[in-house]
Amino acid sequence: MEKRGIGRPATYAAIMENIAARAYVKEEKAFLVPTPRGEKLVDALAGAFGFLDLDFTSHMEERLDDVANGNVS
Repeated sequence: MEKRGIGRPATYAAIMENIAARAYVKEEKAFLVPTPRGEKLVDALAGAFGFLDLDFTSHMEERLDDVANGNVS
């Protein structure tokens, strides 16, 4: 998430806890891999919501940062 500019460091742990608690991912050899349940969820949501597009999400967060910093005219 950090490499793609999505989310904030303060939210990463909570996001990971939520997706693990809902069984969307599981840990295998120190990696998170999607479960069949997680894959079904992504398949159902993909294309239906713009926020699932990582570029859209990253760009939106940059724009929100600009607003928060008073850089929007």
